[in-house]
Amino acid sequence: MILKQLVVACAIALGLLIANTHEVEASEFKSKDLYTLEDPTWFRNEGFTKGIGHDKQDFGVLLRPGGTIEVRQTNANFKELVTIELLNDDDKTEKAVKVGSDWVSIKADVASVPFAVTTYTTIKPTLEYNVTNATELPTFKAGENDSSFFRTWDGNQSDFALISNNYIQILVPIKDKKYLMNMEKFANMDELFEYYDTVFETYNELAGISFTPSRPTDKNVGNKYFAKANKSGPAAAYYGGSNAATSGASISEYWLNPHWGNLHEIAHGYQGSFMNDITFSTAEVWNNIYANAFEQKVAGNNYAERWLYKYQPSPTNVENTFQTKVYEDKIPLSSWDVVMKLYALTMMTDKAGLEAFSHFNQEYRQLANEPNFVNTNLLLDMLSKYYAEASDFNMAPFIDLVQGSSSPRQEIQSLYGTAKNVYPAAGLLSGSNLERVKNALSLESKWSLVDNSQLEKYHFSSDATITFDIDDFSQLQGQVLRLKDGGNTLQEIIITQPTMVLKNIPVGIYSIDIPYGLDKIYKIDKYYIPITDETNVINLKMSELKSTEIGTQKMTFKGLGDIIFATATVNPESGTFSLDVTRESPHSYFDSSYAIVEIFDASGRIKFRRDMNGSTTQIGHFDAEIEIGDLIRVTHQEISRFSVSGSTTSLVSNQRIQNYEVTKYGLENTSTNNSALSDYKDRLVKFADAIIEDNRVNQQENAIPKAYLEMAINYLDEPDKKMYKDKYGELFVVKSKNTILYNSALALLESLFNDSSKDTLKTTTTQAEIDVVQGFVNQIVDVAKKAELQKDLDEAQKQLTAKKEVEEKTRQAAAEAALKALFYGNDVNGTIKDTTNQVAIENVQGLIDVVTDPALKVALQAQVDKAQAQINTRNPINGTVAKYTVGDLNITGTYSGPATALSVDINGKRYYGGTIADGRFKYYVGDKNLKPSDVVTLNFYDANKQIQKSIIVTVFEALKITIADYKIGDNYLTATYNDPEITKIGIVVDGTKYWGGDVKDGNAKFFAADKIKSANADVTMNFYDASNNLIASKKVTIATASAEISTANYTVGATNITGTFAGDIRKLAVSINGTKYYGGSLTTNGTYKFYALDKKIKATDTVIVYGYDANNGLLSEKTVTIVE
Repeated sequence: MILKQLVVACAIALGLLIANTHEVEASEFKSKDLYTLEDPTWFRNEGFTKGIGHDKQDFGVLLRPGGTIEVRQTNANFKELVTIELLNDDDKTEKAVKVGSDWVSIKADVASVPFAVTTYTTIKPTLEYNVTNATELPTFKAGENDSSFFRTWDGNQSDFALISNNYIQILVPIKDKKYLMNMEKFANMDELFEYYDTVFETYNELAGISFTPSRPTDKNVGNKYFAKANKSGPAAAYYGGSNAATSGASISEYWLNPHWGNLHEIAHGYQGSFMNDITFSTAEVWNNIYANAFEQKVAGNNYAERWLYKYQPSPTNVENTFQTKVYEDKIPLSSWDVVMKLYALTMMTDKAGLEAFSHFNQEYRQLANEPNFVNTNLLLDMLSKYYAEASDFNMAPFIDLVQGSSSPRQEIQSLYGTAKNVYPAAGLLSGSNLERVKNALSLESKWSLVDNSQLEKYHFSSDATITFDIDDFSQLQGQVLRLKDGGNTLQEIIITQPTMVLKNIPVGIYSIDIPYGLDKIYKIDKYYIPITDETNVINLKMSELKSTEIGTQKMTFKGLGDIIFATATVNPESGTFSLDVTRESPHSYFDSSYAIVEIFDASGRIKFRRDMNGSTTQIGHFDAEIEIGDLIRVTHQEISRFSVSGSTTSLVSNQRIQNYEVTKYGLENTSTNNSALSDYKDRLVKFADAIIEDNRVNQQENAIPKAYLEMAINYLDEPDKKMYKDKYGELFVVKSKNTILYNSALALLESLFNDSSKDTLKTTTTQAEIDVVQGFVNQIVDVAKKAELQKDLDEAQKQLTAKKEVEEKTRQAAAEAALKALFYGNDVNGTIKDTTNQVAIENVQGLIDVVTDPALKVALQAQVDKAQAQINTRNPINGTVAKYTVGDLNITGTYSGPATALSVDINGKRYYGGTIADGRFKYYVGDKNLKPSDVVTLNFYDANKQIQKSIIVTVFEALKITIADYKIGDNYLTATYNDPEITKIGIVVDGTKYWGGDVKDGNAKFFAADKIKSANADVTMNFYDASNNLIASKKVTIATASAEISTANYTVGATNITGTFAGDIRKLAVSINGTKYYGGSLTTNGTYKFYALDKKIKATDTVIVYGYDANNGLLSEKTVTIVE
């Protein structure tokens, strides 16, 4: 660092010696051959800008105020115009002029640097030019000598300098020169540009572009970004068509540091037209995927250093927000803020891998460059498709969880693909299981996505209760439910009852393969179910399908720039019409009606009308019912921007008004005279052909598209119905209810026995399982098959009954023997042994409870009750209730004696319940809202269900302690409390305990001025009873001192820096070009002054005033405004 400062100092000194030697004279005209770049049309076609409009070439000069550049283009073969820009640090004073073969003179109103914007042409332009009132522009290119650069700049004090590498040019204002010479994060400019090399090369890799690509659409071009300052810029910074800039006079923070700002703005150029998805906005999100990926590369697991977590202020907060949005508030992904959208997309990208992200970019770019490409794809659809291709992971379960927008087509492709399902780890695991897996897999977050194969080795399993919520259970009974992961079937379950309990299912995320009915067609409400390590209660809602997408036609309304502003779906089969208006301003050039949708019934009565104004219209979802014979009228001021899907012929004439008759099979335009039936059959054939061509679908017995096709065929009239059934019949599995019931009964029956011989019943077979099989057998129509099954089932029942009889005799003998053992001489009518205790009696009670012979069970119970009565006499029941406070969930305490049950009386009403064992009891009253005024009694019961002891429960007010915020300089820390048992207090400051203070009548105070000296101190206030038992402990909030240096002014040559301040400022300091001085004086009326005459402050110096509190804590700072 000393050597570096010495070099800089020498450079400054040398610069002073050669000052004023860099003037540029207007003595002669010069010629400049401009380089050109290949026009990346493949980028433009996908909306990928990558700073294409930024690349520009300097003339090596800076124009002073009033200076001019006279310029023309002289290459006769170059037929286009060249844009000349005069750039500085304020776009309000900048200029951009197009130049051809005629001379053009451009005058700089303020100090500006002239540039020629690079053209993307094969022919290179040549410029002839002359400048006046100009000076040499200091320039530095990565790898050059920075000492020479600074000598030039020191010598001519140019208002700007230009530094660059192969990826970016940065226009540096003179106010940032000193910072550039001594940057905080970089030792020199080469290190700065090594950083930018890494940024751009990382981004290019993520975008899937290269200078040596394997296919043309992935070719990179060598244009440079252009970064600058802009005093009149919007927000904090921006990325624009001709430059990227920080909004202000300085670039040091944003462009001379490894800053999220430059990562964010540069990545704006790596966006694409896939972001036009109206269902899911990723504005200010997509670019952050790049920025976050770069920070992951640099910061790794140091989450606190990454923007995604930095302002939360911790990863835990992001995790909590995700849980709230997904599991509690159930907010769709499209409504999340930019941070949480980034979190969700990062979860997907982290699981799929950055190679999958690159693959997505490459595939979309290739798609966007196909002839007649129109981007109507949903972004999440494309991410699902391309991530699965590259990583073999299915993102659909996660997209479904966060309620992301997905098309039916992509849902089907994901459902029947081979990619493995993924799901958030914390959506499957809890507690120690989650921590174990998170640590073992080095997951970034507890919500990071995992797949089933990652969980297999832990052998987590759980039970699940599944309810088939369907209006006709016979449509499912006997058929097979499959749990799948990609192409693998993990479990097959015969559907026997509307509610079933599945045992020991491995924890994971599963897709469902379920039959869609027998003589009706049903659609399920979910395709994926998570099996967690906790309780799993799953409701599968199945609704009868009323129509299919084959019968649906879509209207698309486009406006300015061909941006879609509304869509409408029409389905005569279901009798529905819906209009979605998604943009408030369809076309700003039209102040009145731009598009209208009207629906009339057969008699001409209007049923629906929506008028969409061009400049402002209401967005929303609007529904209407339609019937065959209705007329739908569409008016569009630019009819070329309106279309209707679902016909091989045009459904739009060249008139502003289109009239569509609703028929059974779709829309018929009264002008184009299309046939709705022909259109419907064309759509049906295309749909069927797509099934046949897609092995993922056609090989699935219960594929949803097959159900749609079958329904669409059934919707046709004869002879079309028979023709298409014959044509596509091989796609469908013919289902016979009798066959299904027989096959299921046989399979279930065999499962009762050890093997197919059906000789020996399994030891685990239960009566409930036999009853299920009997229910199936009862429905078999074939008499012979039914008799065959019944014979084997009777054998199973016979063996189970025999087994139960043996088990019952064993239970009876055990209960009788244990009961006799309680008494002397085994005489159940005598006296219990001295060794008999409550545990022994409870053990006997357990044996009696499992006896099934009713008469014997009553006799045994009477005898054990006698033993219990003798125990009660010997050992009375007593209890102690712990202090109960309003808001406690349970009444708790201890007891002695043979208590077996509890009840609670609340204001005269009795409630039974609670738990009592091993000398402790607990009774839940969280739902009773107990108040101090309530009369509460706790009752203890013996084994004979008789109350043996009752205890009054006092309900205390909830403890309330309020500690006033403490501010540095206060004498006392004060608090209020409502517990009369509090008699003492103490405080803990940064681990050191202090006793004392005053406690009286609900108020407490503790002298702390000599103990709390820092706003960052960790302070706790403790409250004790008279026996020094801790009752409560609360953190103390140390209020941030409120202070601001409002103004700071200095006139060159004046005695003092002066200004105003507010708040708790007690001390001052001033830094001049990085050197700090302490002193100054403050007045009680909010003004201050700082002696500076001896500092010889110049207008170009950087001067800052600092305000401190009494303990030297920095409260505020202000850059001094210097005038001459």
